[in-house]
Amino acid sequence: MSQMSLFGSPLWRQKLHLEGEEVVGPDGEVYDVASAILQLPWRSSLPGSGMPPHQYVVLGQCDALAANVLMCVIRESPGAFNAYFRGYQYPMRYVEIDGWRYWRTALHRTHMLNRCTLDSVEPPRRVDQGAGPKQWEGPPWAPNGSPWPPGYVELDPGRWVYRAELDPRRGFLCAGCGRRYWLSAPERPCPRCGVIP
Repeated sequence: MSQMSLFGSPLWRQKLHLEGEEVVGPDGEVYDVASAILQLPWRSSLPGSGMPPHQYVVLGQCDALAANVLMCVIRESPGAFNAYFRGYQYPMRYVEIDGWRYWRTALHRTHMLNRCTLDSVEPPRRVDQGAGPKQWEGPPWAPNGSPWPPGYVELDPGRWVYRAELDPRRGFLCAGCGRRYWLSAPERPCPRCGVIP
């Protein structure tokens, strides 16, 4: 699998489909799901972000074909399911593979593939088991009743929008090396030099 940009590449547009447990391309080539997952550059979520611990890959910053293979499995696997997580008002599609739960999301126009171990966070509420959206106070990704993080402003009652320019965590200047980084928690060390703020 090549290291091409995801969006606009022929690998992104390639129409993959599932035949049994195999991902197959339009030319009949079979792609290995486990290999595709290993090729993706998984990053850990930042502590203090309010999100449960998980890993993610930003689409457009990873191997296009590997991402497309995993998205095909999420989309078409007979074992995949729609479910609600915490306060989200719309279900997402999940699939469980070898002890991991995978799903796709978008945040601020950034599309991502996500994963967590099956025991790392509370499981999503499955639509096929009668689940629906819940009343929720605070950010939908955080525990019910959590405050909105810095940078979010309420435009209308119950309608919150992120404004990066108002977020003091963005562009924190390291006293050690002068690099700017995202200070997601007060004790997060600089990723370059390790100095703790």
